[in-house]
Amino acid sequence: MNKLSKIFLVIIIVLVLALCIMSYLYVNMRRSSKQNLDSLLTKSQELTNAYQRIDELENKINTISNAIK
Repeated sequence: MNKLSKIFLVIIIVLVLALCIMSYLYVNMRRSSKQNLDSLLTKSQELTNAYQRIDELENKINTISNAIK
């Protein structure tokens, strides 16, 4: 092998390693972002349910206070 072939081989090896590392980081980031999105959607649903429950309780309190008057 001449010197130019060795340089090209080293460049190709470095690029393949960089591609593998970037692919791993991409897959890891997608998994993490999906977990974060699922968590966000779950917490959002819990918050919506809590607000609905608060509205129901406020309506019951208003009904009871109107009945007392």
